[in-house]
Amino acid sequence: MKKKSFISKPFSMVLAFILALFLLANIISSQTISPLYSGVVNENEAAVVAYLKKIKTLPIFPSQLAYYQTIYGPSLAQQVNLQDLQLKYQISRFKKGLQLNPYSRDVLYNLYLLYSDKEDKQMAQEYLRRAQAVDPNLPN
Repeated sequence: MKKKSFISKPFSMVLAFILALFLLANIISSQTISPLYSGVVNENEAAVVAYLKKIKTLPIFPSQLAYYQTIYGPSLAQQVNLQDLQLKYQISRFKKGLQLNPYSRDVLYNLYLLYSDKEDKQMAQEYLRRAQAVDPNLPN
């Protein structure tokens, strides 16, 4: 006499298919994990700086910065903020140029580009509008 299985054959095939998909998804995700993550885990300072730059706008940023400063020292904040400081410096230089010539198309357009990089859309659009008033042929 043949024993009856508790699991039907179609159900076991579906279960095997789901498990195979799960295994495949795990293999793919393990191969595509961000190199940034592995750099942070392996205490690579450049990776930590890149990580902190990426989370700068998140509420967790101050605590993460403080934590990593205990490992790498206070100069870490300078490395994370270097790009912002350079951007502020460039903006201030162009604004001084604008004081000398308020209708300089190139200065106005460069301020538009810098504020776009800074992701200040309102200021960027204002400088683009002013630059296009001087030269209507400038692209949007």
